[in-house]
Amino acid sequence: VVPNVVKINWAIEAKRWRPDLKVTMIDKPKEYLSRLPRPGELIVLNYDRLPGLAQSKATKWKPAPGGRGAKREAGIKLLKAIQAEQQKLGNTERGYPRRIPMFLIADEAHKLKNRKAQRTQAFEVIAGACSTVWLLTGTPLDNKPPDLFSILSS
Repeated sequence: VVPNVVKINWAIEAKRWRPDLKVTMIDKPKEYLSRLPRPGELIVLNYDRLPGLAQSKATKWKPAPGGRGAKREAGIKLLKAIQAEQQKLGNTERGYPRRIPMFLIADEAHKLKNRKAQRTQAFEVIAGACSTVWLLTGTPLDNKPPDLFSILSS
């Protein structure tokens, strides 16, 4: 998940450094992340293309509130894909779903500092299902503990 301005750079560099991976860019209007990457695939998308997801203490995952738009539909499809993959993997000894063996990278992770923002909530839902999450940023973070906590808890 990257800022829109560097999306093409990420795709070019991925092809250069990992030619064995199939690079898929999500960049069409009204196109959102609605599935998990296939083995050997790298999906590059900007923050605006994250699906409509929100967290709830009661259900843990849920589609974002609102109408039946493309963003919400993508969220529903992605949640079903995550749940299906976790069912295949089974549960941990403590009964929690196993994490999917997948990397999730956030470039300019300071964009995730507002916990109430829909993009932060969508990222947190996806990050909670992934085995590895990398947060990258070259932007200095404010000295506010809530901002830092929001980013590091993703």
